[in-house]
Amino acid sequence: MTDWLNTEGRSITRRDALKHLAAAGLATAVGGCGGTDEDGTITLRWWSTQGAPAQRAAYRAQIDLFEAAHPGVRVVF
Repeated sequence: MTDWLNTEGRSITRRDALKHLAAAGLATAVGGCGGTDEDGTITLRWWSTQGAPAQRAAYRAQIDLFEAAHPGVRVVF
């Protein structure tokens, strides 16, 4: 496996570097996914490449459970 040295002399594996890059990308993407409406409701927009009817139904069930557990948060799928 490829190793790089960071500023403290410890090695960073390619896998670690990719994990950190993925986390940074996800944080950036998630930061732009939602907002607060005028009434104070938070709206999250969720998309997926999974479009099969069974998968969409599973997502809808998850969204319903999430919205029930988090009043004031609405998920748009």
